[in-house]
Amino acid sequence: MKAFFIFLFSLLASVVSMAQNVKFDIEADVHRLDTVVANSHKYDAQKMHDINYIKRSTGDFVTPTERYNFYKRLYDEYMKFDSDSAKHYASMCQKVASRTNMHNYEVAAILDRAYIFITCGELIDAQRILNTISTPIDSLPDDVRMKYAITMLEYRIRLDLKSFWENKYGDKEACLAVWNKYNRYLPDDMWQKHYYESSLTDHDVLKKLQADLANTQRPSIKAAMLYVSIARQYKKRGADEKLYLHYLILSAINDVKCSNREASSLIFIVNSPHICAGTERAFNYAMLCTENAKSYKDVGRSFDIVKAHAKITRAYQKRLEYNIMLCIGCMALLVLAILAVVLLYRNVVRKRRAQAELLSQIETANVSLEESVKKEQQALEKLRHSNALLRDEIAYHNSNFINVYQLVTKYIADVQAFKKSVFNLITSGKIDKARSELKSQTNAENYLQNFFVHFDKAFLASHPDFVERFNQLLKPECAIVPPTDDRLTPELRIYALVSMGITDSVSIAEFLHYSPQTIYNYRLRVRHCACIPEKNFADAVAQMYADE
Repeated sequence: MKAFFIFLFSLLASVVSMAQNVKFDIEADVHRLDTVVANSHKYDAQKMHDINYIKRSTGDFVTPTERYNFYKRLYDEYMKFDSDSAKHYASMCQKVASRTNMHNYEVAAILDRAYIFITCGELIDAQRILNTISTPIDSLPDDVRMKYAITMLEYRIRLDLKSFWENKYGDKEACLAVWNKYNRYLPDDMWQKHYYESSLTDHDVLKKLQADLANTQRPSIKAAMLYVSIARQYKKRGADEKLYLHYLILSAINDVKCSNREASSLIFIVNSPHICAGTERAFNYAMLCTENAKSYKDVGRSFDIVKAHAKITRAYQKRLEYNIMLCIGCMALLVLAILAVVLLYRNVVRKRRAQAELLSQIETANVSLEESVKKEQQALEKLRHSNALLRDEIAYHNSNFINVYQLVTKYIADVQAFKKSVFNLITSGKIDKARSELKSQTNAENYLQNFFVHFDKAFLASHPDFVERFNQLLKPECAIVPPTDDRLTPELRIYALVSMGITDSVSIAEFLHYSPQTIYNYRLRVRHCACIPEKNFADAVAQMYADE
């Protein structure tokens, strides 16, 4: 028999050793918890949906027991979700049982009310409620005795909740006394018995808890409680902290998924050294714990929540101080950078200003050069124009010179030919014919017409707008039109001489080989056609080219 116990102990030790040597990926566990926490509102909404469905599914109650069971069902749903609603339905159960003299049901309802006050941390009120039960526990049915025992065991745990989570017993003898008093009312195969044995004693119940967990549906509140007990068992054995945190995370995942607002596993995860207090993760966990405690009105967890928030606040404070120092450093670097940029900017502005001044000087020099080039080009153009005018004038004078001397040469040749012809006639004895040739005016008239042709061309070449200017002094209907573009009429020829300064009729008559009277008649006829006063007409023509 002794050998059997030694073998059993060795087997249990090996199982525990194997469990302790299992490597857990805590980061993966935490990521799973992050996802569950982020979806906590969805689980709460589903919980409310289920509760509302139960409320809508109720019908007419035939018996008080049916009414009691309906209120009890709602109590069970609210027990870990909403303490106020759970208290309300526990009171409703108590009233139904009291009115119908169902004493055992009434005691069960009182125990349910007390249990809710216990889980909320209102231990004084819970004790007051428990004191109203006058029936000895041994006089109650088995199911009520179990409820009574569980309530009293839970009450003992809540008296020192901090010691419970830290595996310390504030009053080990008191805890053991309560366990010894009430454990006999719980069946040996009942998972709650193993849970409270692990919580109130230093007994090794890890194998029992693992067996209970193997037959437990997940997620569930039962699984969450078993995971907590297993975590505490490993911690009590001095196992790796990661092993303890692994099962604590699994407990928290089941709590959140089941909308268990009364659980504390999440807040102790926040306070563990594996969760960095300055992270958003720790903040999210602490806020969910705060919301759950507020919704459940759990005053018992206030200290732990405040502790977690203080830890997060300190971490944020350190992080804030670090960020402030970092910002100061960045601002100092920024100021230095700004100063450098300002200096560079001033240098650039100074260089740009110098470049602008140099560019302005270059532009001014370019403008001056362009003006000089332009003036030079204008002077060159004027010089070309002057040269062209000079060439034209030289050509004109050469032409006039040639024309005059050609006229003179032709006249001399004609005179010589005429003299030779007359000499020949006289020599041949044709005196009468010679006399007739000498008396003839034909040659003189030809010479005069030839003279007029050369005069007209020469004058119009030097005064091409004379006819237009002259006609501007006459009435429109009296305008004089020359026979061709290079010929003048006698009237135009007379006033052409006037425009050149020969104004007296005698000089004009001698020049044109007309009689003075003929000249006078031409001038008088033209003056009558003037569009200006007649006495001013001759002066107007004489001044026509005076200013040029």
